[in-house]
Formats: sequence, structure tokens, C-alpha cells
Amino acid sequence: MAVFLLGICLFAGLGAIGLIGPDEPRYVSIARSMARSGDWITPRLWGHPWFQKPILYYWSAAASFRLFGVSERTARLPNALAALVGALLLGWAAWHFYGARAARLVLVLFPTAIGIFAFAHAATMDMPLAMSLTAAMVSALFALPPASPAAAKPPGRRRVWLALVGVFLGLGTLAKGPVAVILAGGSALLWALITRRWRDVFRFLRWEPLAAFAAVALPWYVACSLANPRFPHAFLWYQNFQRYLTPVFAHVQPWWFFFPVLALGLLPWTPLLLATLRDGWRLFRSGRAAASPALFVACWAAFPLLFFSFSDSKLPGYILPAVPPLIFLLARTVDRFPSSREPQPNGRQRDRLGRWAVALVGLTLIALAATAGHWLRRLPQSWDLAHHTVILALLVATALVGVLVAVLAAFRRSRRAVAITALWMGVLVAVVAWFFLPRVGPYLSARDAAAAARQVVEPGASVEVYGLSRDWVYSLDYYFDRRLPVWSPNETRPVWVYTTEKTLPTFVQHHRRPSVTLPLRGGLVLAHLAGSAP
Repeated sequence: MAVFLLGICLFAGLGAIGLIGPDEPRYVSIARSMARSGDWITPRLWGHPWFQKPILYYWSAAASFRLFGVSERTARLPNALAALVGALLLGWAAWHFYGARAARLVLVLFPTAIGIFAFAHAATMDMPLAMSLTAAMVSALFALPPASPAAAKPPGRRRVWLALVGVFLGLGTLAKGPVAVILAGGSALLWALITRRWRDVFRFLRWEPLAAFAAVALPWYVACSLANPRFPHAFLWYQNFQRYLTPVFAHVQPWWFFFPVLALGLLPWTPLLLATLRDGWRLFRSGRAAASPALFVACWAAFPLLFFSFSDSKLPGYILPAVPPLIFLLARTVDRFPSSREPQPNGRQRDRLGRWAVALVGLTLIALAATAGHWLRRLPQSWDLAHHTVILALLVATALVGVLVAVLAAFRRSRRAVAITALWMGVLVAVVAWFFLPRVGPYLSARDAAAAARQVVEPGASVEVYGLSRDWVYSLDYYFDRRLPVWSPNETRPVWVYTTEKTLPTFVQHHRRPSVTLPLRGGLVLAHLAGSAP
């Protein structure tokens, strides 16, 4: 089942929808330009250096384009592969510390969390950062000496793990900048503050991790700074420190913003946090927390939440690095659920909180089905009516699965209920990827709108935009492979303009009544304005 879920949830439908939002079209445009030009040092957007993000995603996407051709699928493939590697590393750590069943649970829970499969299908920087940090923190787990000297690893092996910490933090720094080091270092210091194992934490400042980090991260930063003298200020100061310390990018949210975002990203597994918190409290009270890898992983999950909550700039993707460690802890908790067929000592068979948590997972599925109408109302009514039967069948089936999960939890079949939930999430992702995304795509991406223009716009004709959100503008720029100019009322030559129905009267007000208007899905209109006398 784990192989099926990893394959479906991470890779199904990578190209089912065009590039969406303001970020995907820009990032993929830069990677496409890099693949064409062979300039692997300076990111360029429409010919101009662009220093908002580091280089790792551009490298991986450009390499994917070189190997497999340019498409939405190949643009998103590197992030899906990064998520797969992160899942396997987490599963390996779970197997080492808690056994094979915990490892299988990691591989089942990880790809079916909404935050994971959503960002695995997005051509952004968040997944490379999260998975680089995951690899670094898993390496750190193996590099830390155990509390018991009898279980200590050979010094040579520990040095290898320390070097790997530096390698993966270097990749994280290439993925999104110094924040990778801040998140890893802050998590480790938080763990040391709780356990008083300061000496173990300072091992990460030995020459092995520092040299490995420098060898991976510094060459590109030095080369880019030499080729572009304004890069250090534009990226390191403006895009990192000012983004965190000031609301300069207008992404202002309340301090608690990431708590509901993280809860949504963990769905449908969020209710299991109740049992995980109970297990953490028991571990803390037992006095064995300092020797448990679970505490280190918990600090790894907690610090990004604390760090970004104090930021003056907040976006949902920032909290993604906290999801993998929470999945690890959830798998540990589910692995410890008692079964009615496995009598447990000390009354563990009466784990009512665990059963309630799993039952709430079932209720979560029911709630998702019941509230689907709120999200579907955002789609055009014609779309909803055309697929009404399929949507209704899917929602009813989801609610019934939720009922089944709750019943199984009541009868102490918690792990089976978790497996059924994960399997149904895989089915949902497959249906969404192969049935719904290709049909909803034209309302979210300009891929079809750009294709429609090729049917009616004569070669060499001017194409411009007017009154569109930046999501549509950036997406159209990508599919036209150039930056489309903004239409001006002073324009007198013939031109095709992408606009909306609401802004069509503007052309009439400026005595430029469209001679042709082609309605497009997504609320767009392609209008032709004939030439006028100056």
C-alpha cells in the first residue's frame, strides 16, 4: 500500500493543470531560460537578473527540462522526487528507532497529508527546503550520541553523519537561503535547552559539517556575487532579513496564522495530534525524554512554528518544514495503539484517547464531505452542474468511509482505520488528479487561454493584457514565452487584449470598441481592438 500511495499522491497528475498562482510561472520561466542559455549562475526572468530566491529549484527544473523536455510535468517532477526522498529518509529513521511497522506508517501517513501532496505538485521552493531540512535533521538524529555510552556508534560513522548534516543544510541554503541553517540550528538549540545536552549539540560545529556545508553552499553564492555585485544586498538583506523583520512584502498575518495552516496541512491526520501530545507528556514525565529521539523530532517540529509566528511576513508554505517531523511523531503514536487482538500490559488496551483521535479522523472525512459545497461554490455553476453526479458520488463515498473509520476506532481497530483512511486519500488524489484537475484547470491557469489565442491571433500581431490579476498576467507571460505589455488607452494600433468582462466597458469609454470578443473560461476575454486615428 505504501508504494501505491507514494506513487499516486506524489506523482499523479503533475501535468494535469497549467502553472498557477504568481510563483509557479515565474520560477518555471527562470528554469526554462536557464536550460536554454546554459547560464547556471544567474537566475534571469525575461532577460533580467532575478534574486528573490536561490538556485536549487532552478537547477533541478532546468536539468529536468534538459532530460525530459519542457512541460508542467517536468517542472514539478523535481519537487515530487524531493518529497519521495524525504519520505524514504523519514521511513528509514522510523525503522531504525521504532521498527518496521512504524516505518510503514510513516510511508502511509506522509504522502496522504494534504500539505505534502499539495506542495509536491507545486513548482515552488518550499518542498526543496523542507526536504533538505528533513534530510539534515534525520542525519543529525543519527549523528547525535545516545544517552547510554553502551549504544554509542563508532566515531568514524558519526563523523559521516555529521558531514551529511552539512551537505543537506548546504542544499537547504541553496533552496531558500539562510533560513535552512536557522531552522536546523534553532531546533537543535531548543532540544539542548530542554535536555541540557549542550556538548552534543556543539558537535554540529565541528569541522566535518562546517566543511561539507561550505563545499555545497558557498560556490554558487560566491560565483553569483562575483557575477552580480548587487546580489548579496538584494537577496541576503532584502529578501531574507527585511522579509522576516518587516511587512515590506505585504504578507501580514496575525501571530497565530500558522497554527490553523499547519492543522490544514496535516489533514486528515490532524486529530491524531491529541494522542501524540498525550504520548509526549507521558515521555516527559517518565524522565526518559532526553534519551528519546522523539524529543529531538518534536523540537524540530516546534521551532519552525515558533520562528515563523514571529515573522512580519507570513505565507502558508513557510510552515511546510514542520510537517515531516509531525508525521514522524504521528506514526510513532499510531504504532503504539493497542489492538483488541494484542493484549497489552498496564491497561493500554483501554487507550480511549487514541480511539477518540482516530474516530475524529473519520469525522474529519465526514466534515470534508459536508463542507465541500463551500469550496465548490467558487467554481462556475456550469462546471458544477456538468459534473454533479461524480461530485455527489465522491462526497457520499467519503462520508461513508468516515463513518467506517469511526466505527473501526470504536471497536479498537485503530490501525486498520488509519490504513483505510490513507487508502481512501490515495483514491481521492487519483480522482482529483486524473478527472477534476484537467477540467478545473482552465479556470485557474492561462494554459488554455494562451492556446485559444493561437487559433485566432494572426502571426506577428500584438498581444497585451489589461485589468488582470498578477496570477493571470504571470501565467500568460509564461505560455507566450515573453512579457506581455499592459494595454494603454493611448494605444492606436490594432491589438489583441486579454481582459475581463468587467473591464470591457473601459475600451468603449476610450472609443476603442472591440471588434471581436472571445469569452474564455476563468472569466477572461480575448478582445480585438482595431486601429484608431491618433
